[in-house]
Amino acid sequence: MIRAVKQCIPDPYTKAGTLKRCGEGIVLEISGGRFYLLNSDSVQLSSGQSAGLMNDAGEEEGNAWLSPLREEKKQDLVSNIHGRIFVVRWREVQRIMNGQIHIAKVLEYTIERTNRDITCSDSA
Repeated sequence: MIRAVKQCIPDPYTKAGTLKRCGEGIVLEISGGRFYLLNSDSVQLSSGQSAGLMNDAGEEEGNAWLSPLREEKKQDLVSNIHGRIFVVRWREVQRIMNGQIHIAKVLEYTIERTNRDITCSDSA
C-alpha cells in the first residue's frame, strides 16, 4: 500500500507593498514609506552596480541591485531597506518603466516563517 505523504515547504516571500512609476523613476511603497529609484540610477543596475533608494526628504534609505534570487539569471530587483530584503521581478520593473503596466507586487524575503506561512502539497 502506497500512502501519499504531505510535504510542507515554507514560502520565504510575503507581499510587502507595491511598485509604481513616479515622475523620473519608480517608487516602492512599503509599510507606509516611499522609496524612490530614479531612471538614471536604474541604468547602473543594468551594468552590475547597486543604486541608492531615496525617501521623500531625498535622503538615502537603502540600496537596490539586480540579483538571481529566484532564478539563475539576474532577473530580480532586490532592495535592502532598514535591513529588510524586498524583491520585484526585473521584468515587471521594465514593464512599469515602459508604461505597459501601472503597478507590481513587492515581496519581502524572510528566512524565518511561522506555521501560517507554510504551503503544503500532497505528493505520492
